[in-house]
Amino acid sequence: MSTFTNYDSSAASDYDVARLPIGADIMEKFIRKNSPAGYEQTNLVDFGTGTGSYIVELLKSGLKYAMCTDFSQIMLDKCEAKLSAGGFDERFGIKKVCLPDSGFKNDEFEAAKCSMVIHHLVKTNENGVVDDWSPIGNAFSEAFRILKPGGVFVVAFSTPEQRGGNWYAHLVPATRARTIARCPSKEKVRELLQGAGFEVTDEEVMTNHYCSNETYYDHEIFCKNQRAWFMDSVLSSATEEEREAAKAKVKEFAEKNELKKFLEEHDDFKNFGCGTIIAGVKGLSATAGQ
Repeated sequence: MSTFTNYDSSAASDYDVARLPIGADIMEKFIRKNSPAGYEQTNLVDFGTGTGSYIVELLKSGLKYAMCTDFSQIMLDKCEAKLSAGGFDERFGIKKVCLPDSGFKNDEFEAAKCSMVIHHLVKTNENGVVDDWSPIGNAFSEAFRILKPGGVFVVAFSTPEQRGGNWYAHLVPATRARTIARCPSKEKVRELLQGAGFEVTDEEVMTNHYCSNETYYDHEIFCKNQRAWFMDSVLSSATEEEREAAKAKVKEFAEKNELKKFLEEHDDFKNFGCGTIIAGVKGLSATAGQ
């Protein structure tokens, strides 16, 4: 699924080092509001489920069932182990999927979600620009197809300002530029949802950081924990050469007691948040393949 981060590598094994299911409460709120079934009767499909942290929270809050899909088998294995350990064995399924093809039936689910996935779907041209956003639109159309009339699709993503606003992204400037180029604006996501047939009903900014505010504002995190270099897709998609250069930069700043200053000078999370969650609903009169 991802065209620039290898989630069958350290990006998968170190994903949970500081990555929290921030925004799960917003997703639950949007699903409760819009699902054509009661929340406790809602069957959801999750595109790009990762290690399943969001699904744990949704099942704990009463969601009936979640079908967890991802392109990374390592991620799916971790997800399955996590959900089984949580006692959810009868309430989830696992399936390897490469969007935009899911293999599910028309009108099969009451809800769908994807979190921080869509920037992985697109490709940039030789100038580092996305000139074709259709891979995201195709994934949205697939969600529309497999949702029942009245079904809700919840999309969590970062805009260029949000993805590039993390202070540590400036440690790997070339990767930061490559990554934010792939991130759609809020307007583009709404446009693509509407193009797939959805009525956009809800939108909210994530003001808590997905690595936790405490971890995010710990300017010494990369000195304390080397696994932190894989806790974010901007970092995990950096080349080994760029990552080593960033580590040297952090070491130099630490020796000069300038890490905190670097954080403060490059922190835009406080201005933009770390992500946006938008919900779209498939009209009651809609049919799959519209």
